[in-house]
Amino acid sequence: MISSYKSLRRTRLLLVALFLTQVVSASSTWQQKSKLIAPKHQSYYYFGRSVSIYGNDAIIGVPGDKVNGTIDIGSAYIYSSDVDGGVWTRTAKLTKPGWTPDAGFGQSVSLDNGKALIGSFLCDDHGTNAGCAFIYKREWISNVGWTWSEKGDLGSRFSPPAANDEFGTAVSLHDGYALVGAPKDDQVASDSGCAYVFQFFEFGVSNISKTKLIASDGTSGALLGSAVSMHTILHHKIALVGAPSCDNNGIASGCAYTFTAYTGDFWYHYNVSKLVASDGGEFDGFGRAVSLYGSLALIGAPYHNDKGDSSGAAYVFQSPDMGFGWTQAA
Repeated sequence: MISSYKSLRRTRLLLVALFLTQVVSASSTWQQKSKLIAPKHQSYYYFGRSVSIYGNDAIIGVPGDKVNGTIDIGSAYIYSSDVDGGVWTRTAKLTKPGWTPDAGFGQSVSLDNGKALIGSFLCDDHGTNAGCAFIYKREWISNVGWTWSEKGDLGSRFSPPAANDEFGTAVSLHDGYALVGAPKDDQVASDSGCAYVFQFFEFGVSNISKTKLIASDGTSGALLGSAVSMHTILHHKIALVGAPSCDNNGIASGCAYTFTAYTGDFWYHYNVSKLVASDGGEFDGFGRAVSLYGSLALIGAPYHNDKGDSSGAAYVFQSPDMGFGWTQAA
């Protein structure tokens, strides 16, 4: 295992609260509805390192959580709200007692329709820092009630990730699919990166398919899979995957790729598009954060210098053809 998770992230991260906002009128005014804070006092807890929301449920990653007296085991908390989103109640804590410290459990999270996916990008189950991604499902259990049950590690399916791949760095769930980034995969070149798509025929890890997404023009150190998002346009599933250290507009300027399935529910064949900022520059990190909704893609470039050193920028791309081609819109 590399140096402690706390040491690795301390200089960049101390997120201690999650603000929940909601559109409250037709004028598109956003109003803060709630503030969720760490449920216990603990330094370097990193409550809010990753977040995801679906309907009236939210999941919050806490990779520095102490579990049963052991620091940095990590966890994720589930909160559920009332009808208007004003009151949020903690309903579950997902963790792995006895898990390896500093494995980054909770580094990435995603929630979708009673399913949760939690990345543990430094876990050693498949080799040093190979990474894991654990799937959970909310189920009704007689005499217990609603509970979240772990269904296994997606990294254990088919060929597992290799040492130092950091599988689980980024995760996304959507409509029966899971998308997991492994930015230090070496198939194309050293640390060129990749992402994996998993389809659940019946929810769990015993009956799934898996497709590996790579950039054929990938280069060493591009880190494809550092950020991921998935959505649907009509019957076409689309994966958006960031590669913030690719060199198209200079060293580490960054890029992103979309992978659009031709055949709806299956990833046997897919189209690949490469997205690059029109005014990108060296070390912009374009692709460090991504989000996809229908025909719109939002891509962050946190170190872009338009308004000052590393002032940052975000770019909007639009696909007029159901994911088969993208143009920069803003």
